[in-house]
Amino acid sequence: MFDKCYMIALDALLDEHKKPAEGSGLLIRMLNEMQIPYVVMTEQSARTRAQIIEGLEKEGLHGIGLANLYTSSMAAVDYALYNYPMYQSAAMIGGSGLKEALTVGKFTNDLSTPKFLFAGMDRNMSYMDYSYALQALLNGALFFSVDDRKIMKSDGLDLIGNGAVVKMLEEASGVKAEHFGRGSGLLIKYALRYLSVNAGQAVMIGDDFRKDIIPALPLRVETVLITNGGSIMEMGVSDALHPDYIVEDLFGLCR
Repeated sequence: MFDKCYMIALDALLDEHKKPAEGSGLLIRMLNEMQIPYVVMTEQSARTRAQIIEGLEKEGLHGIGLANLYTSSMAAVDYALYNYPMYQSAAMIGGSGLKEALTVGKFTNDLSTPKFLFAGMDRNMSYMDYSYALQALLNGALFFSVDDRKIMKSDGLDLIGNGAVVKMLEEASGVKAEHFGRGSGLLIKYALRYLSVNAGQAVMIGDDFRKDIIPALPLRVETVLITNGGSIMEMGVSDALHPDYIVEDLFGLCR
């Protein structure tokens, strides 16, 4: 399997406490030493790629470079540039990670009549900010969601996530968003383009069957599910719908 490119969900490299999961350090080290192309994929949009990597380094997960991190914000920007090259005015809800991707894509900031509205997690938005976002959609902006988490955990609290905000704006405007967050086939498709490989040359690794594996199946990407000791039946694995490989932890993948 090590003759293919790897696409890895960031959450699969971390445990429930956001510390490096068993085998994650070994996997990254092996990929780097064997010079195997790979990307770590995340829907985090509040932090830049450098900030995400800095956080991983502080927690003890070393070796992931900037070029190895592919975000949902990057996927949304790549999609917009590929499908709508004539439009480059955008408004955004989100943090520095989304802003970084839009800057790299050379999008201009337009709060009045943007061609795109990109939505990521932003805890500082006000009622009027959301109302301006609604107006952009009513004026014809295309709607892209880069973070589909409806609920976020923080310090033991359940917080409203960007996915719920996107649903609110969809309901108010009647405009459906294109989704690029974890669980989106578009995120996987554009990660393949980022790696410059076709589906048959890649392996998707994740620990969430619904979000990581199911979106990869229609694309015919080889898949590996990390169970972390959980029940595959409870995850939704069945004879009709299943990954190519199942391992208990990342050490099992490295053997």
